[in-house]
Parts: sequence; C-alpha cells; structure tokens
Amino acid sequence: MARRPGHRIHVSQSRHRCGDLVATRQAARRALGLSQPTDRETCRPRACWNGPVTSTSADRIGTLATERGIKVAVAESLTSGLVAAAVGKGADAAEWFAGGIVAYQTEVKQRLLGVSGGTDPCSAECAAQLARGARELLDADIAVSTTGVGGPDPEDGHAPGTVFVGWSFGDRAGARRLAIEGGPEEVLERAVDEALRILVALAHGDEPVQPRGD
Repeated sequence: MARRPGHRIHVSQSRHRCGDLVATRQAARRALGLSQPTDRETCRPRACWNGPVTSTSADRIGTLATERGIKVAVAESLTSGLVAAAVGKGADAAEWFAGGIVAYQTEVKQRLLGVSGGTDPCSAECAAQLARGARELLDADIAVSTTGVGGPDPEDGHAPGTVFVGWSFGDRAGARRLAIEGGPEEVLERAVDEALRILVALAHGDEPVQPRGD
C-alpha cells in the first residue's frame, strides 16, 4: 500500500531494539534534506536482522582481492549496510575494501549511483545499476548490490522475499534474482550470504551465473 509523502515507515521492534537504527536513518535523511521514504522507494524490510555473520567468505574475498590487487565496493538498499559490515570483517580489509553505500530513496539511487529514472527499485535493472554506480563512484574493480522486498507484505506487486543481488566488474554488470521463503530475518540473511558468494566469484575472476530455476 502506498504511503503519503512524509509518512514515516514503521520498523518492527517486536524482536529487536531498532531505535538507534531508525534515529540514524532519520538523521541521515535530514542532513541530506530528503523527504521520508516510501515503501516502494526503500524496498527494504520492516524488521531488523541480527543474525550471525561469519568471516569465512570475507576472508576468502580478501585473500583473492589481495592476490589480484583489486578493490571491492558495495551498494545496498535492502540490507541496510549488512553486506558492507560482513565484507569489512575480512582480514586487512583496509587494503582492498573501498567502501559501501546505503541508498534507500529513489532520488538518492538516481543522484548518487546513477540509476535511471523510472527504474523499478525492486528489479534486476536497478540492482545492476546500483552495483555499477558503486564500482565507478568508489573507483573499485568489483562491486555487488542488494535490493528487494524483505516482507512481510508484498510491495508494488512484488512478493515478499523477492531479492535482486547485482554485480559489476569491468564493463559488465548483471543481477541474480532470488525468491526467498521465510520472514524478514531469513530474507536478509540469505541476501547477505548471496552477495558474499557473488563477491567471491568476482574476486576469483568469474562471472556469476544465474542458476536454473531461480
């Protein structure tokens, strides 16, 4: 259901204390002079994920990035910085992790990361453009992005758990679509895991492949 401009998105606190996160988001929007986001613009879940993140994948990304002399970047909408936090756990991250960008509102996606006007924020096209924009803006060699519907409700015709993980390297960019079952926490966890898996492939020099059936 569309929300009128200026209506604050509700973030569930039934299982986690999210007050600090909400306050941070509001302060950042005020500093940028932005209006409150709508569900369609943010394409993010209504709950916070506090699941475990291991450093195994991040260490693998770091090892490959160091060996190949490449830099890594991340752009996030759905995952609220969780991918960047996971990547930053890798050994010697300061040497190879260029940084991450969290872009909720459509106007931020367009102005900061070059997403084309009219692009559905919950789409493969948006995910690919987010990844490309982050790679170019942060002068990195490879990048991933996340966008989608965390749930628990559908948004603009997209089922909850519809997630796109974008990627970019060289002059190429693409995205993988996921249809994740479960609540917002499960959606976020799977999205982060998939983003890390794709980064490992990119750092290894491989182009991610869309598995049959996804």
